[in-house]
Amino acid sequence: MAVSALPAPIEQGRKEAIRDELNRVLASREFRASQRCRDFLSYVVDAVLEGHCDTLKERTIGIDVFARAVAYDPSDDATVRVKAGEVRKRLALYYAGPEGANDPITIELPLGTYVPTFHDRVNPGNHNSAAPLQMRDSGVELSAHQQDAVETVDAGELTTLQPRRSWWGRKWKVALLALSILVGGVVGIPIYSHYRAPGIALIFGQFWAPVFQSNAAALLCVTPVPVYSLQYDATPKVEPRAKDFVVVRNQFVAIGDLDAESRIAAALDRAKQPIHIRIGDIPFEELRNSPAILVGYSYSRWKKIANGLRFSIDLDRKPSYAVLDNGVPTEWHIATYPDDPNLEEDYGIITRVFDRDTGQMLVEIAGISHYGTQGAAEVLTNPVLLAQALHNAPTNWPKKNLQIVLHVKVIAGTPTAPNIVSTYFW
Repeated sequence: MAVSALPAPIEQGRKEAIRDELNRVLASREFRASQRCRDFLSYVVDAVLEGHCDTLKERTIGIDVFARAVAYDPSDDATVRVKAGEVRKRLALYYAGPEGANDPITIELPLGTYVPTFHDRVNPGNHNSAAPLQMRDSGVELSAHQQDAVETVDAGELTTLQPRRSWWGRKWKVALLALSILVGGVVGIPIYSHYRAPGIALIFGQFWAPVFQSNAAALLCVTPVPVYSLQYDATPKVEPRAKDFVVVRNQFVAIGDLDAESRIAAALDRAKQPIHIRIGDIPFEELRNSPAILVGYSYSRWKKIANGLRFSIDLDRKPSYAVLDNGVPTEWHIATYPDDPNLEEDYGIITRVFDRDTGQMLVEIAGISHYGTQGAAEVLTNPVLLAQALHNAPTNWPKKNLQIVLHVKVIAGTPTAPNIVSTYFW
C-alpha cells in the first residue's frame, strides 16, 4: 500500500484531542483484547501526529510493530495487511456501538493506505427513541430491541424507521462508509454505492422474520466433529495401521464452528430473541416445535437435510472436496483436505428451508472446512453482506426456500470477507 498524499501538519491542540480519542479507542471493548491491534493503531496514529507519514509502509510497520527481521518481505508475510483489516473492523464496530457513538472525533484507516485520518463529528450524543419497523411485503414488525440487532440502516430508504440515534439519520453516509470498512476488511468489498435499495435493514429482518415471529425459542446447534484417535502410543518402530484408529464422536467441536455459533447467538441476543444453544444432534421431535439454526452439520446425521437440495458439500469423494450442484462436483472445491493448516480458500453453503415435515424454518450453514462455516455466519449476521447475497432475489423471496454459496480466501489462518458465488430460490 502506498500513500498518495501526505496530510498537512497538525496543530498542538488538535494533536491533544486526537490523542485523547486514541486513548478512548484503545480502552474500548473492541481493542482491549488485542494487544497487536492496539500496537498497530498507536503506531500509525503517532506517526501521523509526529509528521512521519512517509514511514507508514508495510515493511516498516512489520519491522517496528511486529518485530519482523530487517530482511522482512511483505510479499511472503501478510501479517501487516491482515492486521490492518482487523483494525478497520474494530474501528467500525467501536464507532457503530454505544462506546464510540458520541465521540467528538473519529479515527479511520482508509482502504489502500496505512495513514489514518481524523474527522470531527457534529453534535454527537443527540438521541431519539425508536419507532417499530414495519417490514415491507411480509407484514413483520420488529421491536426496538430487534432493530438494535440490525447493525446498518440506510436512512434514505427506510422511511418508516425513526432511528434510535439521530446521529445515524443525519450521518447515514458515514455509517455506510464505516460498514463498508467493516465488511471489506483486507480485500475491500465496494458496497457503499451498491446497496441503497431496498433497505438493508429490511432485508436482514425479512430473512430472520420466521425466527422473530415464532413463539418458541430458536434452537442454535453446533455439531461435534469426528476425530480419529490412535489406540496406543506411537513409536518410530511401529507404523500405525488403519485398524489401529478408532473414531471419537461427540467430544470435539471445530473452533471455527463455535465462532460461527457465537456470531449468530450474539445477533439473535441483540434482537432479544430467546435461543437454546445445543451441541450435538437435535432430535426430530424438537425440530417440530422450534425454528432451528444448524452450524457445521456436514458431518452429522442431519447432512441428509442438504443431500436432497440443489447445493450440498461432498466430503467423501476424495481427493476432491467440493460443493455439489445436483450431485455433480463443481469448480467450487479446495485443493487439499479440509483440515490442511495451509488451506488458502474455502467454500460454504447457507440453506434456509421451511421444512415440510416440521413446518418450521430450518437454517443450515456449513463449509467444506470450518472457514466456510465462519464465512456463512458472517453473511447471516452482517446486514450488508446479506443484502449483497440477496440483491437479485425474487420479490417474494422471504416466503421461499433459498441457498447461498459463498467463497472465502484464507490469509494467515483467518478467513477474509466472503464473496457470494451463487444463489438459488424455490
